[in-house]
Amino acid sequence: MRHRICYVVSNIDRWISFEWLQESLQLQNDDVEFVLLNPQSSYFERYLEKHGHSVRVFRFRGMYDLPVTTIKLLIHFLQRKPDIVHTHFLHASLAGLSAAFIAMVPMRVLTRHHGTEQHDNHPRGVVYDRYCNRLATHIIAISKNVRNILETMDGADTSIIRMIPHGFRLEEFQSTDEKVRLLKSKHRLVNKGLMFPHYSGHLVKPFLAQT
Repeated sequence: MRHRICYVVSNIDRWISFEWLQESLQLQNDDVEFVLLNPQSSYFERYLEKHGHSVRVFRFRGMYDLPVTTIKLLIHFLQRKPDIVHTHFLHASLAGLSAAFIAMVPMRVLTRHHGTEQHDNHPRGVVYDRYCNRLATHIIAISKNVRNILETMDGADTSIIRMIPHGFRLEEFQSTDEKVRLLKSKHRLVNKGLMFPHYSGHLVKPFLAQT
C-alpha cells in the first residue's frame, strides 16, 4: 500500500541521518514530502532538491512564529491529506503535531531526540514535551534512556512508545589516505605533526565524517 508521508523538521542545516533516510526512502514506493522550518535556506533543503525530493520550506525564526506556522501547516495538511506526519525536534513537533491533530491525520509520529534537558534547564519545556506526547499516536525513543524519561518523567503512554536507536553506516566513517588528502586540500588544514612532533599527521582522520 502506498502511503503519503510528510516529515516535518525544524532548525537544522545539515543532519547526515536525514540524508541516509532520504536515500532509503527513494527505494520505497511511498509519496514522501519534507517540510522544513528554518530561518533561512539550508544545506538539507538544497540536498533534497538536488536528489529530486519534494520539499516545502516555511520560514521559522522562533516561538513567535509558531502560531502562523501552525496555521500554514494546517492548511498544507488539509490540502495534501497525508496519511502520516512524522516530526523531529521541538518546534516542528509543536507546530506539526498540532496541525496534524486538527487536520485529523490518522498517524502522527514524534521522534524524541533529547533527554532531560527540559527537566534540568527549561521547566516550561517539559509542558511542551508532554503536550507533544499527548498529540502523537506513536513516539519513537532513540535510546533506552530516552524511553525511560518518557515513561517515568514525562508520563507518556507506554503503549505508543517504540525504541529505535539511531543507526550508523560504519563504512562512512572509515578513513583512507586519499580522504585525508582531499580533506586537507578542501580546508587547507595544517599538518599538526609539523608543529607538534608527538602528534601524527593523521590527527585529522576523526573529522572526516564532517565532509
